[in-house]
Amino acid sequence: MYKTARARIAVGLTAMAMVLLLLGPSAAALETDVGENDLFAEIVEFVKDRDPVLRSQRAVMEAAEAMDTIELDDDAVPGLTESSLRVQKFESVSQVQQAQQTYTQVERDLVSALLANLTEILSLRNAVENQKELLSLLEDRLEPTERQVEAGIVDADALWELSERIIDVQTEIDDSNSQLTVLKRETAFNYGGEDWRALLELVEQFD
Repeated sequence: MYKTARARIAVGLTAMAMVLLLLGPSAAALETDVGENDLFAEIVEFVKDRDPVLRSQRAVMEAAEAMDTIELDDDAVPGLTESSLRVQKFESVSQVQQAQQTYTQVERDLVSALLANLTEILSLRNAVENQKELLSLLEDRLEPTERQVEAGIVDADALWELSERIIDVQTEIDDSNSQLTVLKRETAFNYGGEDWRALLELVEQFD
């Protein structure tokens, strides 16, 4: 029970550390001792770099900012008068602001959904670890229980119940591992785009 609670606390601290990281460098510095924080950050940056919506908004901002750097000169852009260029420079400022707003909102939604997936992956991983520990304890009891049954100390039903419990726990481990595999692949497919295999390799490092 203690180890289960400790695992849940670890997941919570890791998620909190990631939130702090997203809020800014000064906030992230408060949680530098969280071991998986760097991996979380690497995955988030990987996904942000490849998200098509964020890419398009970055392109809009770059194009608008490039227009804003052009000097107001009749010869600055062939085919554009100074007045036309002035209008386009004014419009570029608005485009940058709109693109920044869209970028910020999409980034928050994307990171929030990704963080939820990664936290669930960690929770499943910890569940598997706890189940394996329980399985080991049950298996350690198997031989002593067999001896007790042979000696007539306990009823044979005790051995039967223990064997059933071992089978149940092993089934739970197999089910959790299957869920973990599916969730990792879904995360890679949904957020990695053409580079989903590279993202899957990063996600697999949580093991």
